[in-house]
Amino acid sequence: MNNFGPFRSHVNDCKMTYMWRYMNFMDTGFRYGNKYSLILYGEGFYAKDFMQTKKVNGIPVLFVPGNAGSARQVRSLGSVLQNKTEMQNTKFHFDVFAVDFNEELSGLSSEYISTQADYLSKAVDYIWKMYDKPPNGIIFVGHSMGGIAIRLLISDPGFDLNKAAMVLTFATPHRMPPLPIDHKMIQMWKKIHETWKTDRILNSHIRIISVSGGFKDELIDEIWTLDKNVTHVSTTEIDKVWLEADHQCIVWCNQLVRQTSRLLFDYARNPKNFFQKPQIYLDRHYKESGLRLKKIAPKNETKFLSADSCEPKCPPDGFLKIFVDEKLENKKLLVLSPLTYEPEQLIQIIDSNATERKCRPTTRFLKEDTFYSFINLQDCSGNTILVNLEKKLAWLVDNSDVYLPSFKVTWEKEITNLIWPLSNFRFNVDGVKILNISFYNNDLVARLDIIRDIEIEENDRHRAIWSTESVQRMDNPFAKNDPSKIALMM
Repeated sequence: MNNFGPFRSHVNDCKMTYMWRYMNFMDTGFRYGNKYSLILYGEGFYAKDFMQTKKVNGIPVLFVPGNAGSARQVRSLGSVLQNKTEMQNTKFHFDVFAVDFNEELSGLSSEYISTQADYLSKAVDYIWKMYDKPPNGIIFVGHSMGGIAIRLLISDPGFDLNKAAMVLTFATPHRMPPLPIDHKMIQMWKKIHETWKTDRILNSHIRIISVSGGFKDELIDEIWTLDKNVTHVSTTEIDKVWLEADHQCIVWCNQLVRQTSRLLFDYARNPKNFFQKPQIYLDRHYKESGLRLKKIAPKNETKFLSADSCEPKCPPDGFLKIFVDEKLENKKLLVLSPLTYEPEQLIQIIDSNATERKCRPTTRFLKEDTFYSFINLQDCSGNTILVNLEKKLAWLVDNSDVYLPSFKVTWEKEITNLIWPLSNFRFNVDGVKILNISFYNNDLVARLDIIRDIEIEENDRHRAIWSTESVQRMDNPFAKNDPSKIALMM
């Protein structure tokens, strides 16, 4: 849709991921005739050491390219992971492998995908034997059709699930083949879908993340990247990414690569804990801020404010402590804070009976130096909530302050032009506003223009989120004079 009318966009907001040392794509010695091979990416002393010893002892990552893709696409993630671990002097490091499928056109033949999955199985066994001490599992990273090859591998009943730590896929058509050229290809997707309904997968630690690039990906429709039992996220809704990425740059987009590295670092710090609560870790990095927040620690002599102090805005000092009873069940709490060196929780549930996962705040970045937490107190009835208001903005509001009247988009005649202004809706925002928009026709592509009346300054805090059951998008937090645009396939 990018080349037409209101969705035309020639601007690529992705920053390039550069390598500042010599890149080494090292042959591991494992081949499939003259067709496929397995490489290890490395730079500096790491590469020199492997070429001398042929030994590895880090956390294995395996990159699987897609249709006509190259194993050398692994360099962006491999370089960031290696340099980041060396600069931070971590106790762990990563061994970043990639399979070379010789740029095979896997999107045009089920036989190619099947052969690639078979080679992947053998490559996994080969990598496993390279370690003197078995690793906790291999982190699979698949681009486009490479994600399907990974899922087909895991679907094999003979595959040991303990050899897989997690599966990250980028622009992968999980729902259906983009070009169902042969009957076997349709059957292949059907097999994958049926496998992901079985107890073998559902009761395991295996989780799949599907990252789509939005409308700039003109090869893989975003609706294809959604699937049951797969956690989907758009690049526009990932904190500190907030952009669309085309089919190729989703592999090297620096904002996204660095965000992926944060998840892998979180896994590397405590793999066993990750396996116990995999979805919590994935949600933290893809649905929330990814911040590791300290608990609020008020002193013994601290005086606590009551809910009456927030009508609706709370004072920017002191501590707020409220017990959620019938009077507060219709309230919502929003807290904004500047990002500090060691950030702490903005909203903390302090009761031991707050065991339900729904009674937890959503924490996201508003922009690079500001984050917020939002919670619906209706989900926390009978619990006590603690908030540190020091140098923070906070609102305690009820539904009448939050929800605007429903907004229905309709038209009486057919749309003949690509740009068709349907309606305007204006409102002031202090804290948070929720606007429900319903559409006359769900089979359309809609664009929401957010035009702000005031000139945006550097310290302004604003964010618009457009969310449906399957896709969430955020506007550009750095937009100033031009209106922010959010495009959404209904």
